[in-house]
Amino acid sequence: MPAHQKIGRAASLSMFKKIAELYKYKFSILLILFLAGALAFNFLTRNPAANTSEEEYVNETLNKLGWPAQAGGSSVFKPVSGQTYLPVRNFYKNQSLNLFGTYNTGKFTGFHTGVDIEVSSDDLYAEVPVYSFYDGVVRKVEWASGYGGVVIIEHNLGQIDLMGIYGHLRLKGVAIKEGERVTSGAVIGYLGNGYTNETDGERKHLHFGLYKGSVADIRGYVTDKKDLDAWLDPTRFMRGVSAKEVY
Repeated sequence: MPAHQKIGRAASLSMFKKIAELYKYKFSILLILFLAGALAFNFLTRNPAANTSEEEYVNETLNKLGWPAQAGGSSVFKPVSGQTYLPVRNFYKNQSLNLFGTYNTGKFTGFHTGVDIEVSSDDLYAEVPVYSFYDGVVRKVEWASGYGGVVIIEHNLGQIDLMGIYGHLRLKGVAIKEGERVTSGAVIGYLGNGYTNETDGERKHLHFGLYKGSVADIRGYVTDKKDLDAWLDPTRFMRGVSAKEVY
């Protein structure tokens, strides 16, 4: 083959490689954008309330539960009395990716009915208090599979009842008893030590759930997404009712 033909062929191959690399690069970008879009779509469809403001979420939720419209047309929910409090310090800062409605596979499979609040490295071996988010009556203090220690409090917010589910607590540190009344912001116990019987082998963290009604369902996960309607999104609800840190 003449030299000029060899050079021309080499140039063609080089150009072809560059075009192939360019298309490969563009395809990678398109693939990343597609996956990002798919994840966003999955989040929004899994969490339909994500498109509404915190105030709208609380208002719509309470309306479904039979809460009457506020005087003057205000949609801001006000508890009957007292202040609502966050159930553990750094409630927003330490939230894991296991949020309300997140689908999990593995040891636990299904849609998460609550929110997991992790602990900072400084608190791994420290006493981390858990607080009652509102006034209520203690309904259960028990050990349960998947939780270890769990405390269930019936919170009456006027014309509706919510069952607060506080999971992964150290039962020996729970001073309250079933049937006892607790006030908003009161210490109800302490987080259990991670990877022990106190947390049923789970890491040290708080599972916080809000179940609609006066009889609690303590399932941490449900297989049917429609079943999530029986719970509230704790994060959005806490923001919506302007819950504060205890300290």
